[in-house]
Amino acid sequence: SMLCCCAAGEDTKGAETITTTAAEPVIKESAPAQEEKAEPKQEEAAEVVSSNEFVFVMSDGGEKKVVFQKSPLGLTFHANKVPVVIKKLASGGHAEELGVQTGMQIKTIGGKDLTDMSYDQIFKMIEGVSKALKQDP
Repeated sequence: SMLCCCAAGEDTKGAETITTTAAEPVIKESAPAQEEKAEPKQEEAAEVVSSNEFVFVMSDGGEKKVVFQKSPLGLTFHANKVPVVIKKLASGGHAEELGVQTGMQIKTIGGKDLTDMSYDQIFKMIEGVSKALKQDP
């Protein structure tokens, strides 16, 4: 009877090995799925960095599209006030060069409408554009 036991033991070992090998491909298959999920996040980040296009609403209601190419942007706006209105321009600064004028209101940044955004969110976007342009002379 002892011999039978031994034989049974060997059989179980054999079965275990098969289970392990069968499980391996499943692990390999799930890895690429995780990588795919991470991709859209990277695309979003790239979009934010290149969002240096501002659309301003002029005092007469017309719109002006401005694409900033360098930092500092050279503009000052009223703090904690929405909509964001240009208060001051740096003399000879980049914004002045591009034709931005005091009293203009920022409508969109990088194609994103600022209407429902808080001052903090808008400020972060402007800051983001400024930082991105500094890194890329």
